[in-house]
Amino acid sequence: MFFSKSQIVQKWKCEVIRVDNECVTCVLHDLADVSKPDEIAEIYLCEFSKKHRKSLKEGSSFYWIISQETNLIGRLRSISEFTCKNVI
Repeated sequence: MFFSKSQIVQKWKCEVIRVDNECVTCVLHDLADVSKPDEIAEIYLCEFSKKHRKSLKEGSSFYWIISQETNLIGRLRSISEFTCKNVI
């Protein structure tokens, strides 16, 4: 199905504060509304690609982007994407 329109609805810069066998704990800095206070989140490591998991260490950062795509008949699809910095 072809999607004709994509819009970012939320974006955070995330700073890793802890990584264990299953989760990464991070501080979320809201880039969509910088007046909002920082939040703490735990995200399952399986949500990241194997390549990105290797770069998740205390002090590293990544972006979490939530977007919506609308197809040609108006159906919405939400997408959650993690983008790690300095991944080779």
